[in-house]
Amino acid sequence: MAVTDLTDFTDQISVEMGTLASKVADDAFDQASDKTLAELQWAYPITDSFKSYWTIERGKRHILQIFLIQSADKFKYKQINLNQRFDHYLALLKKMDEDFLHAVEENPESFPAAAGGISFPDYIANTFTYNILGRSLGT
Repeated sequence: MAVTDLTDFTDQISVEMGTLASKVADDAFDQASDKTLAELQWAYPITDSFKSYWTIERGKRHILQIFLIQSADKFKYKQINLNQRFDHYLALLKKMDEDFLHAVEENPESFPAAAGGISFPDYIANTFTYNILGRSLGT
């Protein structure tokens, strides 16, 4: 399974995410691809099966982060009710990050970022700013 370009990246993630993929805008796939490549310090085409696997896994993680951010506005103040999706996305992101860190520890030669001493949360931070309720501050 190779990831040759953005289209291939988008197609493979869409297949794995099923119906959720229809809720993702095209520019979100572009952003997830850019974040994934920057985080892993790899470039297309990716032909190694191990690297392809982690490219797709980290891409899905960045897409799920978009869903998490979108779900943040589902908080209902008057009813003190936080939509369960928010919690589910957080749990998924935590599990995906743990799996990735385990892979980095087991295969440090495959991840140039790990060799350079980059660790969570020092990797690539998003440029969005949100208040405690998850609302965008527009910066």
